[in-house]
Amino acid sequence: MITNSKISEIREYVEVNYINQNDEKENELFKKLEDCCIEDEVFNKLEDCYIEDEIFYSAKVMESYRDVESDYSLYHDIESLLAEILKKKETNFQEAVLNIIKFRSLKPSDVYNVGWISKQTFSKLKNDPNYNPDKDTAIKFCIGLKLNLEESNNLLNKLGYSLSKSSIRDLIISHFIENEEYDIATIESLFEDIGIPTFNQNKRKNKELL
Repeated sequence: MITNSKISEIREYVEVNYINQNDEKENELFKKLEDCCIEDEVFNKLEDCYIEDEIFYSAKVMESYRDVESDYSLYHDIESLLAEILKKKETNFQEAVLNIIKFRSLKPSDVYNVGWISKQTFSKLKNDPNYNPDKDTAIKFCIGLKLNLEESNNLLNKLGYSLSKSSIRDLIISHFIENEEYDIATIESLFEDIGIPTFNQNKRKNKELL
């Protein structure tokens, strides 16, 4: 359930971080957020596909692992190593995601269940070194991997995306990530209540534009 106090917390976060207050559409969304009081319990059920707890790595990615591991002595710990991987321009989206899974010893199901990511989507990632998902799918990977805000933006930047401070939608997502609340069902529920396209609605819209 999203309580009134949580709505107030999100509203305050958006108000502090919002940098483009002359956009009529964004201001209208902010007003809806301001007036929003959610008392309904969120239906937090994953309807996505599952995959066996097995990670498939391309030869190219495995080669990148060897390169990274050989340089591990340069870093103090796994987290500083991963930070460097995310910042490194030569590391693409696929390599970055699979490196995070490997070095944080995550199971694929850890990522899929939290991020609402389908088996088909993961298959595209593992089979295509040049896989470039849309922004919402990339955000779901950030949530599934439980990245912090800086890590999320570094991963998104590999695809030319970012969580913009001029977007109410992006700021709401940023708030949840910054507070380590990796709950897409709650985010979706809030989007629905204030009239912001959900992840699924955005996906359908993008397909219609193709």
